[in-house]
Amino acid sequence: MSGTLCRFSFPKGTNGTDVERAVADAIFVAECLHGTAKVRLGTSYYLAPGGRHCVIDTGTEIGEQVAQLVTGLLARKLGETAFRVERIANHETATVPC
Repeated sequence: MSGTLCRFSFPKGTNGTDVERAVADAIFVAECLHGTAKVRLGTSYYLAPGGRHCVIDTGTEIGEQVAQLVTGLLARKLGETAFRVERIANHETATVPC
């Protein structure tokens, strides 16, 4: 995949289970819309241990939708200002620590 990534950052004390649940729910919704195989092929993500960071590849339409869903679910669960989302170019990932 190519394009950009969305990196979600959370402050200390954030419940990692809430982050994992948001990603799982977003993938489930995407699977309902597009089918499991298409989502599996069109989405990739990384959840850092402890739940402080999550990276989603938005290089496909489905990856972009999953990132949008995660953003909405987290905003509702944690609050609009409880996390940060930034886009980074794929080629920057080698130098940008997660």
